[in-house]
Amino acid sequence: MELTKEYFDKQLTAHTTRIEKKVEKDIQGLATMVAQGFADIEKRLDVRERVDTLEKKMSKVESALNVRL
Repeated sequence: MELTKEYFDKQLTAHTTRIEKKVEKDIQGLATMVAQGFADIEKRLDVRERVDTLEKKMSKVESALNVRL
C-alpha cells in the first residue's frame, strides 16, 4: 500500500472528526455535571424554608413562655 497525500488527508480528517466529536461529548458531559453540582450547592445553601420554620417555632416558644427572646 502506497501512502499518498490524499489518503493521509482523508485519514487525518476522519480522526480529527472523531476526536472533535468525543471532545464535544465530553464537554457536554462536564457542563451537565457542573450544572447539577451548582444546583445541588444552591439547594443546600438555600435555608430560607428552614429559617422560616425555626422562626415560627421560636415564636410559639416565646408565646408559651410569655417572653421575648
